[in-house]
Amino acid sequence: QIWLDLERLSMPLVVRTRRPGDRFRPLGMDGHSIKLSDFFINVKLPRRARGGWPLVLSGEEIAWVPGFRLGHAFCIREGTKQMARLILEPSHPRD
Repeated sequence: QIWLDLERLSMPLVVRTRRPGDRFRPLGMDGHSIKLSDFFINVKLPRRARGGWPLVLSGEEIAWVPGFRLGHAFCIREGTKQMARLILEPSHPRD
């Protein structure tokens, strides 16, 4: 789960997997972007999991890489008035 600044989000949020050329501005990098493939390597996400890893997008920007990091632009700040709480749970195949 993660908390984001609601006023900075573009709705609707979209959940998808990675695409070639994706870039991410993770919290803690002072707004600088990194190739998503490099981010996955840095956080040691196993190669076999990378292609199917969910990403939460706000507009064209990655807002959250579940299990790892929030996007810089969407963090809670001193002036934040409204927050959104996202919970991403794995889906289970039906029997």
